[in-house]
Amino acid sequence: FVLGELRYQPEEFARKLGVAKLLRESALVKQLRERKKNIHPIHFIMNILGMTLFPFIGRPVFQHGAGLSQKEFEALMEERRKLIPKWAEAILSVR
Repeated sequence: FVLGELRYQPEEFARKLGVAKLLRESALVKQLRERKKNIHPIHFIMNILGMTLFPFIGRPVFQHGAGLSQKEFEALMEERRKLIPKWAEAILSVR
């Protein structure tokens, strides 16, 4: 559903979620602009969303392709929960 809405009614979807305000005025965006002038805040947000949402959107493909049970997939997601902050820190440490 979400992907369909994003594809066929992107402006309406963004308006309903208040995306424009979030991407321009959020504390995260302001902090990124102040502290990491060489990284556009949208790059960072896209990376975080990709690391957190895509595994769930693509779960059927990953489970089938890798032969993972539901329990194995959940274990990977728990491991990922610990890895994502490290990866985010690495992104922010780029000069």
